[in-house]
Amino acid sequence: MTAQAGSWPRVSVVGGYRYARFNAATTGAAIGDTNPKALHAVTVGDPGSEVVITLYDGTDDSGDVITVLKPSAAGTFLLDVRADKGLFIVITATTAPEITVAYL
Repeated sequence: MTAQAGSWPRVSVVGGYRYARFNAATTGAAIGDTNPKALHAVTVGDPGSEVVITLYDGTDDSGDVITVLKPSAAGTFLLDVRADKGLFIVITATTAPEITVAYL
């Protein structure tokens, strides 16, 4: 595929996302390796109770905060953002949630 001057090539990706599944609170977990990632979405299957999901651009919680989610119902949060330094997640909860993070 060749891009014209001043434009980006259009790329369509169907499937191909990797995922990380969490069903308990965690003080922190790296998602995949430390290479740059494209964070596609966070799907909450069971919101648990008093859940706070914090996603960082980095290898630990000292990285830049990408987003803080406080889900009260099942659903998908579409993000489609780049994480240049890796992807790290912290989940706090009173009752454990069911969460899947889709990324490239």
